[in-house]
Amino acid sequence: MTNKKMLFRVGVGLTIIGLIITLAGFSMAGGQLEKYREDGPHSWYRTIQFN
Repeated sequence: MTNKKMLFRVGVGLTIIGLIITLAGFSMAGGQLEKYREDGPHSWYRTIQFN
C-alpha cells in the first residue's frame, strides 16, 4: 500500500516538473505560437500543429 502511494506521488511530481519545464521553454521562446505554425514541411520534432 505504501509503495503504491509513493509511486503515485513520484508520478504526479514528475508530471508537474515536466509541465513546468514545458512552460519555461515556451516562455523562453517568447510565447510565440507563430513559431510552431508552418504550412510547409516541418521538422520531425515539431509534431504539434495549431490550427
